[in-house]
Amino acid sequence: MKAEQMTIHDAIERGRTQPYALIRSISSFSIGPTPTTFPPTEELLEAHFFSEQGEYRIFHNGTELAAVYLTEEPDEEYIESDYALENDKSQRIYVRQTIGYDEDGQAVLHSGRLTGWKEEKDHG
Repeated sequence: MKAEQMTIHDAIERGRTQPYALIRSISSFSIGPTPTTFPPTEELLEAHFFSEQGEYRIFHNGTELAAVYLTEEPDEEYIESDYALENDKSQRIYVRQTIGYDEDGQAVLHSGRLTGWKEEKDHG
């Protein structure tokens, strides 16, 4: 997986163009369509702005906030999974994990990124 480092400001501005976001701050958590408002960066714990093409990720690197843009390398192998959210089974998050190989040639899941979100409508 290719990780392009960037500034927090650039990640937020470019991230706002993505269809989905997972944002966790000291006072809130949201997942779904990218919101129009964003928590103050001093409250931010992590943010993922994502689509099928890539993910803008903001995270704490141990001392401060950092940001990267994640995309696949050409010919990279990956596996895609989807998960129901534990507290709301009608929502699903889609994750792509790259496959690498260890020294024995066994497949190992490496880095991952978010690729999609879906809310299933109630059919009852």
